[in-house]
Amino acid sequence: SVLGQMFFVMLLGYFLDLFGRRITMVSTYFGMSACLAITPYMSPSLYPGLLIVRVVFGLCSTSAFANPQVNDLVKSKFRGRAISLNGYGFVVGEVFTYAVLVAFTKDLSFEQRFGIAAIIMAVLTTIF
Repeated sequence: SVLGQMFFVMLLGYFLDLFGRRITMVSTYFGMSACLAITPYMSPSLYPGLLIVRVVFGLCSTSAFANPQVNDLVKSKFRGRAISLNGYGFVVGEVFTYAVLVAFTKDLSFEQRFGIAAIIMAVLTTIF
């Protein structure tokens, strides 16, 4: 997935120039949300499908890691802090996923758990 992200980040710049930053980022976040929603239906029996979903999720997550709006919205002396805060947000998101979502959804099915995560991500993408 990381190798794909390394190559996709070069294409991401082209998409950002072609479609704009907001449209590209929002569409990749919705792409990640869609991947979360269909992951349980691909695993464990549909191996090629699950692999494709994981690759697409990894490629879509590239726009979150290589956030182009930091250069536009943040003054140069604060960019390092903004990028660190972006990374911190991913860590907090992982903690939220394992500590909160797993604890609250332990009685739900595997599909429902991924569905809830996809809905939360889609709602947050829409709000912000």
